[in-house]
Amino acid sequence: PHADQLLVLALTLMVQVVLPGGLIVMELGSDVQLCPCSADVHVKVATLVLTCYLLSTAADAAGRVAGMGWLASVHRPGSWSLVLGVWAVCASIVLTVATTFWIFLKDPSVRDLLLNCVALNFIVEVDVSMVNLLHLMSPQRLMRDLRRLKTFSEMWPASPERKACAEFMRLPLGLRWHHRPLVMFCGAAKVMMTIIIATSPVLNAVCI
Repeated sequence: PHADQLLVLALTLMVQVVLPGGLIVMELGSDVQLCPCSADVHVKVATLVLTCYLLSTAADAAGRVAGMGWLASVHRPGSWSLVLGVWAVCASIVLTVATTFWIFLKDPSVRDLLLNCVALNFIVEVDVSMVNLLHLMSPQRLMRDLRRLKTFSEMWPASPERKACAEFMRLPLGLRWHHRPLVMFCGAAKVMMTIIIATSPVLNAVCI
């Protein structure tokens, strides 16, 4: 990988994993009650709506997890970056949900909820934003990546990799884990992320 790609990867991990994780660690010793259930009804409604808005971006990120797993399984060279991306996206979703819950507990007012929601909304999309920044800084790289995507889309329908994926989907569930554990892990991670995203708004609204 090029130096600019490594820089983007490092910045993405810093924003998606290190910063929200560090915030939670620093706040662990505070005396905030985990489920006070003391907010007014209008604050609970605002919490429900804003959490749904915030996690709508996380739902898109969860969809990328399965896609990165498939790409890593059929594209061996450089697949370590895709595997690392899967872990980073999953960690960012979990940490965003946890950070949202903690910050909403500390500042249970509609104004603070709105400001914190806007501030947290970018975390799970940092990887996409960083890639867009990389393309903005280097139009040649953008054109190269577009050509690669065009070639991939043209070659994929008749490729042996697509045939292997189709055969994989016809296997029993147990054999799928044996043949492509990374794909199955990413699928399971997507399901878990979806459950977390679906239950988080209600949990926040009830507990705040």
